[in-house]
Amino acid sequence: MLCQEQNVNKYLGVGDRGQAPVPFTVPKLLVWYNTFMNSILLINGSPRKQGNTSILLGEAKKVLARKGLKVKTIHLDSLRIKPCRGCNWCQKRDSRHCVQEDKMTELYRELLDCRGLVLGSPVYWDGVTAQMKIFIDRLFAMMKWKGESYKSLISGKRAILVLVAGGGIKDGLTDTRKMMRTVIKWCGFKRVGELIVPFMYKAGSVKEKPDVIQKIRLLAEKL
Repeated sequence: MLCQEQNVNKYLGVGDRGQAPVPFTVPKLLVWYNTFMNSILLINGSPRKQGNTSILLGEAKKVLARKGLKVKTIHLDSLRIKPCRGCNWCQKRDSRHCVQEDKMTELYRELLDCRGLVLGSPVYWDGVTAQMKIFIDRLFAMMKWKGESYKSLISGKRAILVLVAGGGIKDGLTDTRKMMRTVIKWCGFKRVGELIVPFMYKAGSVKEKPDVIQKIRLLAEKL
């Protein structure tokens, strides 16, 4: 039961900075399991809450909710998350946090214990949005390095990648997909699918693409 006890402590946010871990009990484990092991995080890197990326994540949320999963949408643009400072504080101690106390501290706990996640972003300048990039950079605190090897504290999560662009596949989507696949690999996520949508320049235009809507629904079933 060591794994379960550790995850209960993660859920309660103790045992990271010298605090005594919480003793394992079945009720606490049940709280943790019901709260997180059937939870999915939708990480929305779009600044538009009614944009194409948001619409697709919303469709995924409907499917996941019908499956009885607890779904939480994270609108990164609405959160105060500071950029990574490159100080390596997170690597110098046994911690699941960053030295910067902001909304990312809460996201670390949710990432540690969720079942899976959907990473969604529009393509800006051949890459993800600034909001998504800051989030990705701060995931470094979840990578524990020893020499040239490392361990990801969030490995094993099932993940779906959603990218939307105004241009074509060769106009930024290819490079952005390559970057995000690398992020997913380094985090140790299990990529169960991806949805790459070109030529969506107008906000909300994905609503006129029933084939695309159907694809995100089918992908959500895999989580």
